[in-house]
Amino acid sequence: MNPCFLSSHSSNFNFRGIFSQLGDDDFGYMLSDILKQNNVDNSGVRFDSTARTALAFITLRADGEREFLFFRHPSADMLLQESELDINLLEQVCFLLLVLVRKM
Repeated sequence: MNPCFLSSHSSNFNFRGIFSQLGDDDFGYMLSDILKQNNVDNSGVRFDSTARTALAFITLRADGEREFLFFRHPSADMLLQESELDINLLEQVCFLLLVLVRKM
């Protein structure tokens, strides 16, 4: 799951910031703006000009169950490298939720 999607829905849980990478595209900038609107610090968000922002489509089946469809081969968040993280921001973190992605 794209960490920005998770963060934009987590402000109710006092979620304060995010480290992630979005595509340098309209969808990426829209997600970044949604984070700001939900009082999530997005100063740890980077934009990648070589990959697009991941897309997730959620539909409701006739039986009431949700169905998920993801487009992310490879998406910008999958390409974030350790060397690209802002160490000064990372040193201020007291709790970190780590989402690992295996490249296929």
